[in-house]
Amino acid sequence: MTTQLIEHERITTTLHKAKALRQYAEKVITIGKQDPTHQNIGRAQSIITTSFASKKLFLELAPRFKDRKSNFTRIVPMGNRKGDNAKMAYIEYLDNEIEKYEKTIERQNKENGLVPDVEKFERKVFTQERDFFKEKLNEIEEEQIKLNSIIDAQAAEGKGDAADLQKQKRNLEVSKKFFEKKLQQVEHDLFIVNKNKYDLIKYSTYS
Repeated sequence: MTTQLIEHERITTTLHKAKALRQYAEKVITIGKQDPTHQNIGRAQSIITTSFASKKLFLELAPRFKDRKSNFTRIVPMGNRKGDNAKMAYIEYLDNEIEKYEKTIERQNKENGLVPDVEKFERKVFTQERDFFKEKLNEIEEEQIKLNSIIDAQAAEGKGDAADLQKQKRNLEVSKKFFEKKLQQVEHDLFIVNKNKYDLIKYSTYS
């Protein structure tokens, strides 16, 4: 696996194997950073198994890390594997061509507007929800005004409140409380998404 990692610079495996592989991947770079004497080449070839990997180690990988003393690799978890539910990850040497390519594509996509702005999307959705709940509350308030007018008119005529009118009144109150709670929640969410990290820390701490 160390040989494969040197040749490809990123491989996918279980998280357990990636952690075990890391010590060999780090050790072989430390060897490769030394003078390519027969002894050091022999030490490296006791870990890696192909001449291509050996040449790449001494001529390409090790020089890349000449200014770095350790931590030449990165492990990135990838979730669980279907079937046996094993935790998966990929391990890679830093500053590899795959990583550079991914960063270039990501930067180009951002420049071309192809990467979604999550905060902008959330802000749009929360704003739409807020406006919807406000509209529903306005409708309920209008219905309550009309219903109260009918109830008052009947009371003036001495007819008393009809059971169905009282039921409608209770239903409107329930609906009003429901949408008030929804509005309160979405206004909170909108407040959070509009805040910068420092204000968010203050809000979470002191509110």
